[in-house]
Amino acid sequence: MFENFCKLNVQGKCFQNETILEFFKENHHRFCLIYGKNGSGKSTISQAFNALKTNDLNFITSKILDNSNQEIELTQYQKDQIFVFNEKYIDEKIKIKDDGLDTIVLIGDAVELDTKLKKLQNICDLKTNRKNEYENRLKIYSEIQNTDNPQKYENKIIEILKAEFAERERDILGNKNKNLQNKTIYFAKDIFENYATQADKEQLKGEFNNKLSEYQKIRNDISFDNKIEQININDIKRLLSYQVKQTSLNEEQEQIKQAIQNEEVTRNIMSSNREICPYCFSKLTNEYKQEILSILENIFNKDIQNHKQELENQKILFNNFQIPEQTNELDDKLFSDTRLKLEEFKKQLNSKIDEKIKRPFVPLVLDENFADEINQKLAILEKKREEFQEQKAKSNELKTKLEILNNQLAFLQIEQDFKDYQEKLRNKNDLESKNAHNNKRLECIKKLQEQLNSQKAQIKIAQEQINKHLKYIFFDENRLQLEIKDEQYVLKSKQKSIKAKDVSTGERNAIALSYFFTEIFSNESESELYKKPKFIVIDDPISSFDFENKVGIMSFLNYQIKQIINSCNTSKMIVLTHDLMSAFDLQKIIGDLPFCQKELKEQKMFDFDKKYSEYKMLLQEIYNYANNSTDNTSNISIGNIMRKVLEAFGTFNYQCGIDKIVTDELITSNLQPEEKKYFENLMYRLVLHGESHAENRTKALDFFSHISQDEKIKTAKDVLSLLYLLHKTHLQKYLSDSQVENIKEWSKSCKN
Repeated sequence: MFENFCKLNVQGKCFQNETILEFFKENHHRFCLIYGKNGSGKSTISQAFNALKTNDLNFITSKILDNSNQEIELTQYQKDQIFVFNEKYIDEKIKIKDDGLDTIVLIGDAVELDTKLKKLQNICDLKTNRKNEYENRLKIYSEIQNTDNPQKYENKIIEILKAEFAERERDILGNKNKNLQNKTIYFAKDIFENYATQADKEQLKGEFNNKLSEYQKIRNDISFDNKIEQININDIKRLLSYQVKQTSLNEEQEQIKQAIQNEEVTRNIMSSNREICPYCFSKLTNEYKQEILSILENIFNKDIQNHKQELENQKILFNNFQIPEQTNELDDKLFSDTRLKLEEFKKQLNSKIDEKIKRPFVPLVLDENFADEINQKLAILEKKREEFQEQKAKSNELKTKLEILNNQLAFLQIEQDFKDYQEKLRNKNDLESKNAHNNKRLECIKKLQEQLNSQKAQIKIAQEQINKHLKYIFFDENRLQLEIKDEQYVLKSKQKSIKAKDVSTGERNAIALSYFFTEIFSNESESELYKKPKFIVIDDPISSFDFENKVGIMSFLNYQIKQIINSCNTSKMIVLTHDLMSAFDLQKIIGDLPFCQKELKEQKMFDFDKKYSEYKMLLQEIYNYANNSTDNTSNISIGNIMRKVLEAFGTFNYQCGIDKIVTDELITSNLQPEEKKYFENLMYRLVLHGESHAENRTKALDFFSHISQDEKIKTAKDVLSLLYLLHKTHLQKYLSDSQVENIKEWSKSCKN
């Protein structure tokens, strides 16, 4: 399942460019130990693996590659089997807080839920306070006489409009009893927005009265917008005078033509299924019908049909011509005479058209005098209409101006009240909107709180399994234990309650690591534990522990690593650490298991030589500490590191222990007498009464725990100075030139 997981292609966080990191050189390699100082990119690597599981978008690139650098598309099941332990996991999964006398431990999803609930409660308190504030402030807007109530100003505005404005409006309309449009605040809004003016109110009143007087003299409600058209008989004259060309007929066809009284009736008879003629009662054969139809087509050709249709169209068109009814208001007698003449002309014209339809081959002449007489009368009516419309336009112009003046006067009358109304309404609406939004949010928050509290109450963890892990780590079942109290998990130490502030970082991390290995197998039966493939990444699991707890954590990791690797041949693990001693201890834990060992430097991966790397890295660790360029976590182990380096240096170079390095005359022949005395005192402090590193590792790890960091730094400089003075070339092989130069300067102060 994870056999071909060999490399990680990552870009994001401290990896600014796309970088390929190799963890497993071969598919059968299933454990990778990575050593890297802080800032080298370890945390980013663990976060990148977590991003693969959670689809975190904080990484530009995060892909698993095989040995050929081909991307492996992860299935959802594979993602579910990736587990990452790092600082983010601890923060998200473990929370310790006080609750009276007890220390409450929130584990797993309960941490996130508790954080959410705390945030929600803070928001809920804030929203509740705001709700009370908004409701108290809104009360003043319900008091009708309160100057902050917009309704007070609205009522006043409407009263003004119903009085003076409405009176002027009736004067314009010329009807004191006419129903006017409703005077609402929206009507006032239109006046305020469209008729603002800076004019003097009395001046506007005078202008209004003058124009009203002028308007009343010419006011008229009638309108003649459409032009009175004249009749046009040119098309009718053309059609009447048009002579359809006659097709040549033989004697038989001519007789048939004279016999046919109605061409359409005859055509219908010949096209029907009749067998007897309805006129002469002769038998009608199909041959005879076809012959008659052929003759009809020849006599009454298409030109004739088109000509008849055009005549019918003109007849309809002219019959529809009418003089506008309202024209009688312009000149009743002229209107009546013109309409009478027009009806007579229509009769005459219809008669001519009917005759032409019957005799399409004969041209007809229409008397034009009749049409000219009618058009003369229509022209007089049109002139009267134009004169009336000119007067009407002036009347409409005056009416429009009066309506504008009325609105402007109303604006001046309601201006201040409307501004006050707008301001108060805006304040009220804004407050109501804020209150409604706040109430809606408060309701949603309370519902969400109910849901989260319900979820929190349902969360159960494998308490017994976690306690087993804690017992394994601390070699004591009562050292740290979870108990259930009031549906919560409380932390006990030696079966006694402890304060949250007294729980160390190491203890918190021990709980987190215990939960991590419990969560990994949470959905598996006892018989299936460790047998299903897993991909596990652990970042700095032991750096925050003192020696006593480190031993327990290391033992716990030893058990888990071997169970996971040995129980399933496709499971893989990556462990990252910035603590050199922890890295060496992990090497011993892994033992004979096939594994890869890497060093991460400046966001790049390098092979970590198992045979020689320990001494070189310890030497580099001492230099970094002496140069004050390392973190405080080295305070715990720096004494043991210095002892270990001196032992290796004495053993491989001089075949002696630490205590002999500065007492053997042959070894110290290059030292000055004051230097010999100085380093003898140093060795006495380091040897601790002759106890070797191998004989008592516990005391060595606790070396110089009682002295200050400055003293430890000075001791580290002295140890490197001794190596430099005894074997300069030795240091030059392990450290850089600049580092050796610094040690040379430090050595100058090593005199008693």
